[in-house]
Amino acid sequence: MQKILLPLFSLIIFASKAQQKDTIRVLSDVVIHAYAQDKPSLEVPAAVAKISTMELQRFSNTNFLPVLNTQPGVRMEERSPGSYRLSIRGSTIRSPFGVRNVKVYWNGLPLTDNGGNTYLNLLDFNSVDNLEIIKGPGSSLYGAGTGGVLLLNKTARNKNELTATAQGGSYGLLRGQVGYAQSFKKFNIGFNQSYQQADGYRQNSEMKRTTTSLHGDLWLGKSTLSFNLLYSDLYYQTPGGLTKIQYDTMPTMARLAGGPFPSAVNAKAAIYNKTTFGGLTYSGDFGKWDVTISLFGNATDFKNPAIRNYEKRDEKSVGLRTENHWTNKNSRLTIGAEIQTGRSKISTGKNNSGSFADVGNDVRLPVSTSFVFAQYDWNLPLGFFLTGGLSSNTLSLSFDTLKTSSYANLDKRSITSIITPRVALLKKLGNHFSTYLSYSRGYSPPTTAEVYPSISVYNSKLKPEYGDNYEVGLKSEWNQFEFSLTGYSLQLHQSIILLNTGADSAANAGSASQNGIELLLKFKTKIGLSGWYSQSYNHYRFKNYMQKTNQGNADYSGNAVTGTAPTTISVGLDYRWKGFYTNITGNYVDRIPLNDANTFYADEYVLMGTRLGYRTKQGTGPFEFFCGADNLLDKKYSLGNDLNALGGRYFNVASGRNFYVGLQYRLGMKGRS
Repeated sequence: MQKILLPLFSLIIFASKAQQKDTIRVLSDVVIHAYAQDKPSLEVPAAVAKISTMELQRFSNTNFLPVLNTQPGVRMEERSPGSYRLSIRGSTIRSPFGVRNVKVYWNGLPLTDNGGNTYLNLLDFNSVDNLEIIKGPGSSLYGAGTGGVLLLNKTARNKNELTATAQGGSYGLLRGQVGYAQSFKKFNIGFNQSYQQADGYRQNSEMKRTTTSLHGDLWLGKSTLSFNLLYSDLYYQTPGGLTKIQYDTMPTMARLAGGPFPSAVNAKAAIYNKTTFGGLTYSGDFGKWDVTISLFGNATDFKNPAIRNYEKRDEKSVGLRTENHWTNKNSRLTIGAEIQTGRSKISTGKNNSGSFADVGNDVRLPVSTSFVFAQYDWNLPLGFFLTGGLSSNTLSLSFDTLKTSSYANLDKRSITSIITPRVALLKKLGNHFSTYLSYSRGYSPPTTAEVYPSISVYNSKLKPEYGDNYEVGLKSEWNQFEFSLTGYSLQLHQSIILLNTGADSAANAGSASQNGIELLLKFKTKIGLSGWYSQSYNHYRFKNYMQKTNQGNADYSGNAVTGTAPTTISVGLDYRWKGFYTNITGNYVDRIPLNDANTFYADEYVLMGTRLGYRTKQGTGPFEFFCGADNLLDKKYSLGNDLNALGGRYFNVASGRNFYVGLQYRLGMKGRS
C-alpha cells in the first residue's frame, strides 16, 4: 500500500500548488475517438489511453511492447521474439499465447477474427501511427469482451514522403523498412513494407517477419471510400518453458526432452503464419447523419509443430461493420452493427521432427458472431455529460469432423440475446478537471482456440464468461500537465481459466473479483523536458473456485488470480534540444503468481532503458540517427510466463542487456493536384 500512497500524496501537494498558479489554458487537448466520442479527454466518461506518434518513438521501433507497458492497467508480454501476449486489467489468464479477450481494430476494421483470436504479432511497428486503449468492457460499441479494446490507426492523409529505415542490434536483430505516402487532390495512398529478424536470447527462439501494407482514401464529394490491405508472413520458434532450477542455472536453454515428449529443438517447435487481411470502408455525410460501412475479410494459413503434436489451421472469415451517427446541438446518437462469419479447418497430427504426420484427425469449426449496438451522448447543463449504450450479442458455433468428402455434424449451439449495457455520467469541474462514474457489462464467449485447443478435444460445455464493471475516475489537464486516477471493480462470473493439465485446455471456474487503482501523470515544459509516471494496483481474487486435481478437488477461493502482478510502475523522462533527444525509462513489476494454488511466483524485477538520437529537424525531419539499450541493469527475469504449467515449466527468460542502432531517412515531396 505504501507503494501507491506515496505518489498519491506527492500528487495532491503538487496539484494544489499548480492549480493556484494556473492562469493559462491547456495548450493541446487530448482528443479521444474511442466510443465514437471525438471529444477532449476531459469530456469522455471512460478510462481511455491515447498514445501519439511521438510517444511510439520512445523505444526501439521493433514492437509495441514497451510503449503499451507505460500505460497503467496494460501489460504486454513476450514469451520469445514474435510471441506476444496482451493483457488489459488481468485478461492474461485466458492467453497461454496470443491475444484473447481483447478486441483489436486496425483502421476501424476488426483485426480480431470471428473465432475471438487476434494475431497482433503480424503487425509491423510501422503499421501504426497512433493508438487508443479502452480499459474494461467495451461491449456497448465493440462487441464481446471483458478485457478491453485496442484501436490501432495508420493513415496516409496529409503525408507526402518517402521513408527508409535500417536497424540492427543484439541477438541478431535486423530490421529494414521502406514506406511511401502521397496526398493528391482527390485521393491519397500509402505503402509500407518491412522485414525483421532476430536470433533471440535463448535456443530455438529465432524470428522472421515480412509485412506489407497498403492503404488510402478516395474523396467523392461529401463521401470517402477507404481501403486497407495487410499481408504478413511470420515465422518464429518457440523455446518452451523452463523449471525454476533450469531458469536459475541455464536460462538460455530451450525446453529439454521429458517423458514421451522431445525437446523443443528436436521437435523444431515453431509457428508459421501467413495472413492476408483487408477491407473497404465507405463514409458519407448526409446532413445530421454520418454513415460508415465497412466490408472486411481475412485468410490465415497457420502451422504449429509443437512438442506434443503438429497443428495446421486454415482460417477464413468475412464480415461487415456499420457505425452511424446522428448529431444534434447537445446530443449524439450512434447506432450500428457488426457481423463476422467464417470457419476454421483444423488438422492435428504427429510431429516428426518438424514434419507433419497425418493421423486423420481433421475437423471444421464454423463460427458466426454478430451484435447490434446503440449509444446516446447528451451534453447536459451545469457541465454534465451523460452516455448510455446497449448492445445485443449472438454467437453461433458448430463442430464437424471431416470424413472423406463430406462433413458429419457432431455439435451445433447458439448463444443469443446477450445484452450488455453501459451507462456513464461525467461532471466537468471548471476548465481543467472532470470526474465520472460508469457501469458496464462485458460478455466474452470462448474462442475457437479454447473450444478446440491443440490437444484435439472438443469442449462442448465451455460457456461465455461475463462481468459487471463499476468505475470512478478523476481527470485533469492544465498548462502542460495531465493527470488521471481511476478506481474500478470488475466482478467476473463463469470465469474462463486454463487447467493445470500440461495442455492449453480451458474451463469455467467459478468467479473472480478484480479490483484496481490506476494512476497516470504526464508533464511537459518549455525547455524540452517531459515525462510520465504510471502505476497500477491490482487486488484480484478467485471466488467460488473449485478445480479437480490428481489429489481430488482443490478450493482456490480467495487466492490471487494467476498471472497478474499486484503492482506495476512505469516512469520516464524525455529531453529534446535542437534536434538531439534522449529518453530514459524504468519499469517495476511485482512478483506474479504462476499457478492457481499460489505456490509458485515469478520474482519482482526492475528494468531500465534508454534511447538517444538526432533529427535534422525538430520532430520528424529528413534524417534521423538513433541508438539505445534495453535492460540496462542486465536483470534476469521471465517475461511471458506459462501459467499452471505441468512439471513447473513456468519460466520464459527474457533477453539480458541488449543494444540497437538505426538510421531513418524521410524525403519530403510536394503534393499533387
